[in-house]
Amino acid sequence: QFVNCINSFTVDASAVDKAGDGTVEPTITGPSGKKVNSHVKNNNDGTYKVNYILPDEGEYKFDVKFDGSPIPGASPVAVKATHGADPKRVKVYGPGIEKGFLNQPNQFTIETINAGNGGIGLSVEGPTEAKVTCRDNRDGTCLVEYIPNEGGVYDVAIKFADENVPGSVFKVPVQSEVDATKVTATGAGVDPNNCRAAASLPFKVNAKRSAKAPLAVEVISDKGPIAQKPEIVDNKDGTYDVLYVPPPEGSKCDVKVTYGGKDIQGSPFKMKVKKKSEPKNVKLSGPGLDKKVTASLS
Repeated sequence: QFVNCINSFTVDASAVDKAGDGTVEPTITGPSGKKVNSHVKNNNDGTYKVNYILPDEGEYKFDVKFDGSPIPGASPVAVKATHGADPKRVKVYGPGIEKGFLNQPNQFTIETINAGNGGIGLSVEGPTEAKVTCRDNRDGTCLVEYIPNEGGVYDVAIKFADENVPGSVFKVPVQSEVDATKVTATGAGVDPNNCRAAASLPFKVNAKRSAKAPLAVEVISDKGPIAQKPEIVDNKDGTYDVLYVPPPEGSKCDVKVTYGGKDIQGSPFKMKVKKKSEPKNVKLSGPGLDKKVTASLS
């Protein structure tokens, strides 16, 4: 065990004391013969947790009684205390280390009991920077709270005494809400200036800021919906590639894009199909065009 940090052990009397009505009396004697204070927590299930701090290096004697009688085979016990730390003894638990939720506090606990002396290093990295707080409970545990504002997978790195604790780096999925207003579309297929008569028109949908939901695309012309359905490719990274056949030149082209049954930003995209090319709008410029060049044949 380590000095100058919170250590603990558990007395399990559940076989004879399921209600937790017993009394645990620990006596810890230091190398100099001085008694060490301890605190007993009744878990009300027949188990009792004993916390204590060993102030000096050396051998300590533990005597533990239950309802006034020594515990057979476990009392007295000699324990040696030294300086140091063991990050492998650190425990991390709580709902926030398994999964998180968007725009609300997510919590987990870091427990350094029996792990020795060392500082805690903590970082939460993901699609956006999450607000993180860490509160020392003064009992060998810290309560960590983070608030992500974008969905995705977050890397939670936890170190103790400059070493990763068991399980670190944790991959924590943060579930966002389905919000079509956070979904965008870009590309020629939704741009009035680039909607031209062609074999097909592409555009990309970015839904990284929303939870996953069904994406639907409908192209409507003057004569109603286009018979050939748009092609949608899920890139498995929160984006989609969409390809559709536009109506004939000069036709109305309305592209309705919904996510989770609701219009995304800018939808429906109302356009008119332009000519495939417009040479009259092509301009030339450059120093080679500023001066006339005289040529002669001889």
